[in-house]
Order: sequence, then C-alpha cells, then structure tokens
Amino acid sequence: MRRINRFNTLGVLSLVTTNGETITDIADLRGKTVCIPEEPSYILRALCEKAGLTDGTDVTIETFATPSQLLAAVIKGQVAYAVLPEPLLSTAMSKKDTIRISLNLSDEWAKVFDGASLMQGCLVVRTAWAKEHPAELARFLSDYEASIRFVNENVTEASLLIETYFGTAAAVAAKAIPHCNLVYIAGNEM
Repeated sequence: MRRINRFNTLGVLSLVTTNGETITDIADLRGKTVCIPEEPSYILRALCEKAGLTDGTDVTIETFATPSQLLAAVIKGQVAYAVLPEPLLSTAMSKKDTIRISLNLSDEWAKVFDGASLMQGCLVVRTAWAKEHPAELARFLSDYEASIRFVNENVTEASLLIETYFGTAAAVAAKAIPHCNLVYIAGNEM
C-alpha cells in the first residue's frame, strides 16, 4: 500500500534545565536523569548513544506518558532536566522563569547525523484514496501549504486564531510559532 507523504514539522524538542545549570553538550547528561514524553524518547536515546551514554548506566531517561504530564512536573519543579516540545516549552517558560533552554535537539541531531533534519511530523495519504479523489487532494494540499505559510508569516494573527480554536494563550502561541519549525516539504525535496 503506497502513500503520498508531505513533511510538515521539523524538530520541536529542546532540552531544558530548571535548576540554573546549563548543559552545552549531550555528553553533559552523564549521571543525570532526563525526563521526556514517551513518544519522542527514541530521539534522546539516539543522541545519548551517539555521545557514548547508555540509558540506565550513564544517564537515566525517564519517560512520561504524555507531554502535558511532563509539563506539570516541570512547572512544579519536580524535574531538573527535561525535553519539552513546542508549544509546551513556551508554556512552561511563561509559567516558571527558572526554566532555561540548554540544547535544541534538532541542532544536536544534525551534528551527529551528518546534517540530517529531524523530521517530527508528516501528512500521509493512501494512494488508493488519492487516485479516487485527485481534485480534493490537490485542493487540500494547496490549502495546507498556504495555511503553514500563513502561520509562519502572520504570527500575531495566527496566535489569536490558535487561542480561539485550541485554547493556547495567544501570547504563548506567538512565542512558540517561530520555534515550531512548521514547513511544507514535498516531492524530491522531501
């Protein structure tokens, strides 16, 4: 079963500290416990492995079932090191001024994987459906690309729409959008 794909989100993960310490390299995590949502934990594990750190021996990677559970723990000061995705990162930083970004995991990924982009979101369409509905798919993809461009180019207006339709405060959304790495990558570029 073949699918048509479009990438829509590059990396949105950052390593943060809540204790004032600055981490400048993945190897600096030796002896520390880092909390991360379950789903993207493979990214941190791969980065640690490339830095010569083994989970459970050199570093402890503690997973949370959901990003929102980790966000609550970070805000309460229950963790010293965490990996947060946008827009939760901007939410956390707006609620607690001791949270500091130490590493952008997209940058770390590119360093150790020969400049490769960290892809974290995509659109997938079944080939059979695409063949049966080519006009609808073309219209959707055109609107989809325009929507991504609109959000990136009109942060203030987009943040107000995000507040209206998704409940995230416009101020937080405005801070998060530039760090969400929203893209429209298709075809050979993909």
